[in-house]
Amino acid sequence: MSQMERIGVALRSYNRIEDAVIQVKYLWKHFKAYPYYVVVVTNGDAQGHVYPAGQGEDAVLRLDKGNPGHLCGDNDMFKASIEHLHAQGIRYALCLTSDTWLLNEQLLKKYLPRLIAGRHQWISAQWDTPPEVALDLMLVDVKFVLEHQLFWADWSPEILIYQRLEALVSPEYPRPYGRIREIFPIQYPRHLWRPGFDPSGSYHALGRPFYFPRAAVVTHHAELLPDGMTSKKRYANECVGRELFPDVGYEARQLKEMRLRRWYRRCYHAIDDVLFPLYRPFYTHPPSPSLS
Repeated sequence: MSQMERIGVALRSYNRIEDAVIQVKYLWKHFKAYPYYVVVVTNGDAQGHVYPAGQGEDAVLRLDKGNPGHLCGDNDMFKASIEHLHAQGIRYALCLTSDTWLLNEQLLKKYLPRLIAGRHQWISAQWDTPPEVALDLMLVDVKFVLEHQLFWADWSPEILIYQRLEALVSPEYPRPYGRIREIFPIQYPRHLWRPGFDPSGSYHALGRPFYFPRAAVVTHHAELLPDGMTSKKRYANECVGRELFPDVGYEARQLKEMRLRRWYRRCYHAIDDVLFPLYRPFYTHPPSPSLS
């Protein structure tokens, strides 16, 4: 990669506008390792979810056709962002949903060189087992995604994209998919990952963790938290062990819980490589549609 080559950052948002504003301002202030080009893609204007331009992003794309649904709408935004980045001459990109906060550049410094060297063309966490790619945070080769049309519609996209990547294995692309190991499979079986209590960083009604200190990532849905965005900022602070957001206060009880959560999550990360192979036999999925 040439010294001046830009790295794209594509942020997708429907109705979590406050998340998007905070994330863009944070990226602009703290991310300095690469020259970044930030594009925000939204499709919620017609429903009143309007992103206020001028937060530090380089471009805002507002999709006129609105939001056709969660999966289709997310695909439309991802596709629009990839096409825009390609038109800007950007080859490699970090793609995020607005509620997925990446809090430092360590993941980028580790995985971007692998993408640029051609070892992988799509790098993301694993959503479930059998392997499925998580779509909330991924590093992609923009040209590769466009060339092979790695988009989805309304059928289990985490499975579909993984299967398409596997189908592209060839001498030219020996390992198209690379796994971010700092974020273990998101959908752990409940009885294995939640032993009767939850000091882990908000398990909540969705039945999965939202808090990944080894990756410096928080993915909480603010509307599920007791203090909304203030709680999410607290989780972000404790995730990296310092006050990234100094505007939130703590009580003594909260500080104790914060230390417990960090210890608890790190233990799960430490045993991930041991337990992960045991999970595969317990998962079944419906047959996928044709990959043609």
